Amino acid sequence: MTVKSTTPPTLKRQFPHVDDIVDWRAQQTIRLLWDRVFDLEARVQALTTTVLNLVGATNQQETEIADVKREADQALALSQQTKSEETPSTGKRRKHHTYSRRSTTWKMRCWSAGW
Repeated sequence: MTVKSTTPPTLKRQFPHVDDIVDWRAQQTIRLLWDRVFDLEARVQALTTTVLNLVGATNQQETEIADVKREADQALALSQQTKSEETPSTGKRRKHHTYSRRSTTWKMRCWSAGW
């Protein structure tokens, strides 16, 4: 995702009370100051829009990253569950061995006798 900077808008420039100034040099100075104020206002509006776009893009990326992380965690859990059910050498599922009572009793007797 690419976020581009917003171009500054063109603001209507009105110079309040500049025409009321009698001194020509003072009038030009005030007009230049107002020009600067309007330029800065346009830049501030453009930067504000760009920041809002960046925040929106960042939030969208965070949501996408959280979704990918959740899916990766689920895949990892599934692969670990599958690996635990398989033997490492053959890749086949383990057979669950159940002992009969007779063999269990015999093993307990051998163990208690120290064999």
